[in-house]
Amino acid sequence: MVLRFYLESLGFVRIPQRSKRSDRVGLEGKELDLYNDKLKIAIEYDGEYSHTKNKDDEGKNKIVEKLGIKLYRFREPGCSGVSGRNYILEDSRFMSASLECCLKSFVRDVLKKDDKFINFEKDKRTIKEYVSNNKRATIHLYEKKKMNNGMVAEIIKMSSCRNITVQFEDGEIVYHKCYQSFVKGNISHPKDTSLAKKNQRLNLRKQMKNGMMAEVIEYNLSNDIKVKFDNGEIVKTRWERFSTGSVAVPSCYARNHIGDKKIQNRGNEEAEIIEVKDANHITVKFKDGTIVKDRKNMRILFTEL
Repeated sequence: MVLRFYLESLGFVRIPQRSKRSDRVGLEGKELDLYNDKLKIAIEYDGEYSHTKNKDDEGKNKIVEKLGIKLYRFREPGCSGVSGRNYILEDSRFMSASLECCLKSFVRDVLKKDDKFINFEKDKRTIKEYVSNNKRATIHLYEKKKMNNGMVAEIIKMSSCRNITVQFEDGEIVYHKCYQSFVKGNISHPKDTSLAKKNQRLNLRKQMKNGMMAEVIEYNLSNDIKVKFDNGEIVKTRWERFSTGSVAVPSCYARNHIGDKKIQNRGNEEAEIIEVKDANHITVKFKDGTIVKDRKNMRILFTEL
C-alpha cells in the first residue's frame, strides 16, 4: 500500500484477480499489486507470511514474461527464493528504511524519475491515513463471480465490505450490497422481481433430506409457500427450508412421536402423546384420562405440561 501511495501518480494501478482488467491484460485471472500499461512494468510486494513457497510466484513470472511485462518484486526477508527482478528488503516493518531505499532505487534506476518526492518521515501521517482509507475499500474491486441465478457479476464500486456496487453481465447494476453476499452468490438480479421468482419457483420439485420428493404448489412470498409431497401431504413452509431440503413430512413426524411417554412437572404424572399434527399441534393424554390439545413446541412444552 505504501508503494501504491507513491506510484499511483506515476500511472500505476492495481489489477485485481478475476477482473476485467486482468482479462484485458491477459493475466489469466491473476492479480498484480501495481501495473503501468504504457511502460509494461508491474510491481508485486511479497510478504513473508504468504510467500514462503515460490511455486505461485514463479508461475506468475512466466505469465507476465510471455506478455512482455517486466515484473519487479519487493520481497520481505522471510520469503523463499524466486527468480526475476527482486528487491530484497532487510526487514518487514511497515515503512522501513529498507523499503524506502529500494523504492527510491526503483524510481531512479527503472523509471528514470527523480526520487526526491519519496520521504517516509515527512509523509508518515498522510501515508497512514491513505492506507486506512484504501486498504479494505478497494481490495475486492473488479472481482467477478457467478451468482446463484447463473449470471456473472462484477464489483464496480466498493466503499466498504458492507457497501458494494455490483454490475451484472447484461449491464444491470445493484447498489448497497455486502461483500459476503457477493462471495456466496446471493445477490439477485434487479429483474428478479417477486413475480419472476414466483414463476421460476412454482412447480419446482426437489428431494428433501428425508428422501421424499416435494413440489411447490403455491408461492405467495419467500416465507409463505406450500409444498406437496408425493404421498399427497401438503405443508406450509418457507422457500429457504424447501431449497435446503429441510421440509418434514407431517405423517413421518407423527409416527416418530406418537406413543412417547414422559413424567410431567404437574404432580409428577406420566403423559403420553396420542396425536401429532406437527411440532406446534400435539395432543397429550394423562394417566387420569385428562387430554390436553394443541400444545406447542413439543420438545420444550412436553416436559412442562
